[in-house]
Amino acid sequence: LVADIPDTVGRLVYKRIKAKAENRSDEMYDDIEDGNRNNESKKAMLHENWNSDDVRDSAKATCRNWFFKIASIRELVPRLYLELALSDCMRFLHPEPPVDRLNRLITQIKGVGDPLVSSYLRCYAAKKVVTLLPQKFQKDALKTLLGDFVSRYIAISDLDESVPNKLSASSATVSSLRRSGLRKGALLHLMNPALEWILARNAKLAETSTLERSINMCSNEFKGKPPLSFLSALYGTLSEEVCAENALRLVRLVKNSSSSNSFDVSDCANCFIVLGKAFAKLPPEEQYRLDILMEVWQVLGKWDEDQLENYAGVTDAFVDFVAENFTRHQLEILLKDLAKRVKKSRTKLFDGDEELAARRKIQGGNLAKNIENICTKILFRFDDVSLGVSLSGFSYLVDQLGGDSKVAFSRKMLECIKKSKHRLESNNVISHAFNGAKAVHDSVDVLTFKTASFDLVSSFVSKVHFDESDIDGELRFLAKCRSAFPNADDALIKVIRRSIAIVKRCVTMDLKNKSKMQAHAAASLAFFQITIPSVEDIDARLDLIVEMAKYATVGELHAQVDGVINSAIGDIKEAIESLSAERVHAFIVKLSEVLMDNPAGHPEYGSFYSITTLSTVLEKIKPDSIYKVYLYLSLAYVLSAFAETRGTLNKKNVLYVGTEQAFVDECCTMTKEMVSKAADVAFNDELLSTVVGGCANIRIACAVFDLFEPDSRETKKTIQTLVRRAESSDLIASRTDSDADIMHALRTLKTLC
Repeated sequence: LVADIPDTVGRLVYKRIKAKAENRSDEMYDDIEDGNRNNESKKAMLHENWNSDDVRDSAKATCRNWFFKIASIRELVPRLYLELALSDCMRFLHPEPPVDRLNRLITQIKGVGDPLVSSYLRCYAAKKVVTLLPQKFQKDALKTLLGDFVSRYIAISDLDESVPNKLSASSATVSSLRRSGLRKGALLHLMNPALEWILARNAKLAETSTLERSINMCSNEFKGKPPLSFLSALYGTLSEEVCAENALRLVRLVKNSSSSNSFDVSDCANCFIVLGKAFAKLPPEEQYRLDILMEVWQVLGKWDEDQLENYAGVTDAFVDFVAENFTRHQLEILLKDLAKRVKKSRTKLFDGDEELAARRKIQGGNLAKNIENICTKILFRFDDVSLGVSLSGFSYLVDQLGGDSKVAFSRKMLECIKKSKHRLESNNVISHAFNGAKAVHDSVDVLTFKTASFDLVSSFVSKVHFDESDIDGELRFLAKCRSAFPNADDALIKVIRRSIAIVKRCVTMDLKNKSKMQAHAAASLAFFQITIPSVEDIDARLDLIVEMAKYATVGELHAQVDGVINSAIGDIKEAIESLSAERVHAFIVKLSEVLMDNPAGHPEYGSFYSITTLSTVLEKIKPDSIYKVYLYLSLAYVLSAFAETRGTLNKKNVLYVGTEQAFVDECCTMTKEMVSKAADVAFNDELLSTVVGGCANIRIACAVFDLFEPDSRETKKTIQTLVRRAESSDLIASRTDSDADIMHALRTLKTLC
């Protein structure tokens, strides 16, 4: 803001004078700006490398007039700002760069008594020097500005505020400090941005010489103990290469300056943070690395728990440097020391109540952000997340995070787990990852992109690994996931798939203790029955039910399978209007395989409950759907299988009260009913004449031939009727190579009947 306002004034004046210099006539500036094409033709544009010799006398007079007006301003500060702002306009008067004028203005700034005002005046003067002067003239001017700035800086830093009547600085500095009402430290902080800018401009010209000159200032003017605010500004201008080459010297400068009783801990922390980040990008030579770390932590070790945020900030800056260049032991020392200080500080905050301190998490602020960064950097250092979590102090620091910081770290941890090729096996790691997944899950709201968050949760569920013998532990974990992730459908699906995998493992393993495995399978099936209603995706739910029923049937868990199948039929019944006929067909075909081995009877509604319910559900499908034909045929084949395996079915809890013959007779009756319903659908006017309708009639005829006595008169008559329907459709006229199997079946049926 300090530079933008005068720069705007200077830019407008420059534009006005240039417009007058380009005007061939003596018309006023306002006439030139009216946009008229005639006026444009009266302009003679200045060429690209123009100088004062190319400028009209009237424009030069206007420019001089501006400088005369500025010279008449009595107040020093406005006059300096305006003359600096209009320094660009000197190009209209002199062909050479305004070196002498800028040097004069730099000297005049010494007359400004207020140190804060003079610091930003010097900052603006440095900006104009860099903008207007060729590089060969910049060095001396910037050097002068830096020297003048530092001399004023030293005068303020030497003030002894503890003895107000014996201040050791100039009366102007003292009076301005008292007039502003600022303390010495606050004033130096306000001057720091200007100092950083001037140092940065000097460093850009010659970084090494600027560093050497600044260090000489530290030794001479500051007597070896420069203000930490000065060092913070200086270090911010140095590149990683310079920091690495002078690492130990730079660290010791901070250490020496922090030995005084009046040093500012935040300035000290800022210096170390700058150095730590530079060392992480470009480490110093190996022989100096341990000494550097020891020197830094000798200073940090003197800070009490009230300086925890600054301590955490320095640790955050150095953790990459330590992790990259030192052993796991040094990294653990770093974390343990931070965890110890956090615990001590939190306990003090809650008046010594450790339990309350443990319950109240660190939410927001620099401390939470630093802990989050430290833990994240460590996790990304290891391909296996368990190596990072197992570090001493890591678990405690993670447990202290709460709110948005906890969610942000948890998200990054789950991303590491997702990318890692290693499985999660340790209970400690699983516990941390589970808490993180729950935090991410619970943070999802209407404004959050939930797909990415739930994908991380789902990936975590699939990464957790248990030993095959620890089925109880795995089931406990799955139960916790069910209660923790109720809204993450993909995660619930993976939880259910793991329970199916347990059943599959129990029924396929050749173990001596078969009863124990069957008990585990029954427990997994019970877990499945409780969890499956939570899955919102109806398609996924139906597929999972069929898959579980298949393995549970192999394990002879017929009573439980009945409940699973009946729940699936209930889902179909509720969602039949939203499901496509093709999807219903695919599900019932899969379910038919299970029903052949497990009829899924009902103690109240009889052994054919599943078939009759499905038949009722199918009536809600559109009457002209070809899949409706195939669905009825699938049920007919299931009933036929019931009749053929009646002896086995009676041992599988069919729940049929009558004799086997009565059971077979009822199966035959219901089979005829299913085939009849299929034929009625195929006889629909919209299907009958189509190719699809012709194919359907042939399939029904094949089913009649398979399911009933082929030599009976009734069977032959039915097949003949169906064949005639097929021949009257478009199937014969428009048959293709893909219909070869159907045509072969048609010819076979005609021959047999």
